[in-house]
Amino acid sequence: LAGKGRTGTVIASYMIYAGLFSDADDSLNFFAAKRSFNNWGVTNPSQRRYVQYLEEITVKRKHPYNAPLILEKIELVHVPEDLCQVDGLPFALVQDANEALGYKVIWDSRRDGYRSVSIISNTEDEEPTRTITWTVNKTIQGDIVIHLKESVQKLFNLQDVVFGRFSFHTG
Repeated sequence: LAGKGRTGTVIASYMIYAGLFSDADDSLNFFAAKRSFNNWGVTNPSQRRYVQYLEEITVKRKHPYNAPLILEKIELVHVPEDLCQVDGLPFALVQDANEALGYKVIWDSRRDGYRSVSIISNTEDEEPTRTITWTVNKTIQGDIVIHLKESVQKLFNLQDVVFGRFSFHTG
């Protein structure tokens, strides 16, 4: 079923903004009940949280607190062998998603970070565990998106390809 995450977030938010609901959960539950027979609506925690933020801002006249945190490192464990090459691949971007017009890169492992690759094997028969660790030590606040990318040769040039993405909020 398409149209339940982002669409549901917008519809539930609009219902709060328009005064149809004064409670985020009521608005989200109403959308879920109308959207499907099994009450399958907005399930992504960050999307549900945004509807709750809108409730806090419009109904309660309270702004949510974005706690600053320090992102010490990004660590990937059980990495495929082809991503553990020493010649610069892959790389990580930490982006501030609070920007109204898109993401702002606040940390780029290609220019700002230190990367270490470790390969650990407990026995000779065991497949080694490959780990890539980027030391970040950057203060982050609010909505954060981290993209994991690798540069892949496409015809005559290198192209950055996303192989992992995750987002979170520091509040």
